[in-house]
Amino acid sequence: MKQFLIIFREPDGRKDAHDPDDVQAHRAKVSAWMQNKKEQNTLPGGHALTLNGNVIKDGDIISGPYTKGDDEIIGGYLLIQAEDLAMATNIITACPVLDFGGFAEVRECM
Repeated sequence: MKQFLIIFREPDGRKDAHDPDDVQAHRAKVSAWMQNKKEQNTLPGGHALTLNGNVIKDGDIISGPYTKGDDEIIGGYLLIQAEDLAMATNIITACPVLDFGGFAEVRECM
């Protein structure tokens, strides 16, 4: 099995109001999906990311997470075990993290 890094990019949620019930239901759906993948031994790790961080670029330290434009952030990452890129991609296409306008980048680890 190979390992793949999944990078989730998503709209910056600080800019939109979210119904608390929708957020709770979404978190439960994501949690159930991840538990299923752990039981299948395809999900060795990963985390959602906070907005607390710094960007170091050209010798400057910029407070906050890296954003693309004004509204896209990296929301989290997963490590996936799969036979190949196609299998890893297929696993992630069903991930509920993608339900709110985000997208994922699947990269094979060296």
